Amino acid sequence: MASKSIICTFQDGKQYYLQCDVLQVKNVLHRQINSKIPFDNIILIDDYDKVYSASTALYQTKNNQMQGQISYKVLDAQYLYREYKELIKINETNYEELLETQQKLQKLVEEMKEKEKSHKIEIQQLCETNKSQSADILRTKQAEIEKMKAEKDQEIQEIQDKHNRLELQLNQITNKCNAQDENIRQLQDDIQTQMTNNDKLQKKNEDLNNEINKINQDKTNLDQQWQTWYGQLNAQMEQKIQQIYQYQLAIQQTNNDYGF
Repeated sequence: MASKSIICTFQDGKQYYLQCDVLQVKNVLHRQINSKIPFDNIILIDDYDKVYSASTALYQTKNNQMQGQISYKVLDAQYLYREYKELIKINETNYEELLETQQKLQKLVEEMKEKEKSHKIEIQQLCETNKSQSADILRTKQAEIEKMKAEKDQEIQEIQDKHNRLELQLNQITNKCNAQDENIRQLQDDIQTQMTNNDKLQKKNEDLNNEINKINQDKTNLDQQWQTWYGQLNAQMEQKIQQIYQYQLAIQQTNNDYGF
């Protein structure tokens, strides 16, 4: 088979210009780079985003799709594996932060319960004091309730913003995993045609697929968990706001009764 002009571009932008048979491109490139990347770790991606294999190269040549100069992007399977490990680490960190978010929300709810309980007791006690003292203290307590509600609303908004950022990061990780998953599926076809060190490549591919499944499952679990937390929080906040509103009505009624 006639040799072709081939350009191989690495992720750092460095390029190698080869003149060889398309079936020998990996062998020639491996020699050109002085074995800096193990032969079995070299992944070539063509202009159609297909992973290089002997069968696809032959097919494209026979169908006149590789006339003239041919270009390949060069990837390192070991680098991709390390990148997946980093994605897993980021995912675990996000999961821990989501758990912290849940704890903060639960703490806020408990604090509001305690505050409301305390204010309710104080309001009942105020009803037993003289009118002048009741009016002044009731106004003070009403202001405290409104301030507390504003502070808790702000804290909840900050937690919601943090969740949105974490969710965006998880979506970005998922999109990146999906893109690399396509490369991995195409790489499986190449593995079927290359018998050299097949067991080693197959094991790496299985590890990567397991990591992808784990990341996707973790994201699904996090999404479900957040929906549950968020629904519970909304219900609790609506209930608490309604109680505060009832307390304010009671305060207003007390003011009216005393002529304030």
